[in-house]
Amino acid sequence: MRISLPLVLLSLFAAFAAPRVASAQELLPFTEVKSVCPTCPEDGLDVIKLKNGKIVNAVVVAENPTFLCLEHWGEQRAVGRDRVQSVTRLPISCCSPTRRCCAASC
Repeated sequence: MRISLPLVLLSLFAAFAAPRVASAQELLPFTEVKSVCPTCPEDGLDVIKLKNGKIVNAVVVAENPTFLCLEHWGEQRAVGRDRVQSVTRLPISCCSPTRRCCAASC
């Protein structure tokens, strides 16, 4: 079987030399868990409204022009910015730097 050199070179160029762009990511839902402190308010969580109408309460821990990285109860998720309608950042009302419920407030 004879392989064409120009075809091999074109395939290599397409695989390695062409610029790549990250594609948008749907939000994988967070695991539903019960708090060990049911009377603690979930203060300090950002409110992320998605274009599909869902509202997600989580902390935005990182962001770039393409994605938001969210965290809630230790789980992290990425969501594409093109899937997000708005982000409302709530003030930190807890002593924890990760904005989780403090033992003193429970």
